[in-house]
Amino acid sequence: GMVKLEVETEKPVEYTLKIRVPGWARNIVAPGNLYQYLHIGEQQINMRLNGEAIPLNLVDGYAVIQRKWESGDWLELNLPMLVKQVITNPMVEENRNKVAFEYGPLVYCAEQADNGDISELMIPADVNFSVCDYNVSDEATKALVASFNETKLTLIPYYTWSNRGEGQMKVWFQQKN
Repeated sequence: GMVKLEVETEKPVEYTLKIRVPGWARNIVAPGNLYQYLHIGEQQINMRLNGEAIPLNLVDGYAVIQRKWESGDWLELNLPMLVKQVITNPMVEENRNKVAFEYGPLVYCAEQADNGDISELMIPADVNFSVCDYNVSDEATKALVASFNETKLTLIPYYTWSNRGEGQMKVWFQQKN
């Protein structure tokens, strides 16, 4: 979630820098009303210019900074990486009372290779995941791990599934209260 930019210019120049702040960092899953986050917490997007905190000026999804830039100026943008629960519009019958999980910009899934039979898996509404380093077929990534009701659940980034042979995979989980 940390972005750092450094300016190189032959001479000081006045211009407006616009840095896209993705929807997931602004609590927007996707445009439209198909998906939403179940719990919207405070997103503390922070910016620092040459080490000094500056206010975030968001315009149409972009952080906007206008100033005279000099070589060596640097900007740091911190986009908090949080585990979030995603729900679907209730009109999507197949996904009613189901939840999916994101960590930052990535959607996560459960795979049989890590969890055994996941066909009847139900997740408590108050589940808390830890983020840990993990390898999926020799690719270093982050996994989401939770324990509940004598079950240990490991979620991996959706893009990495099916790299360890055939097996069940699940993105949408029945949620129990």
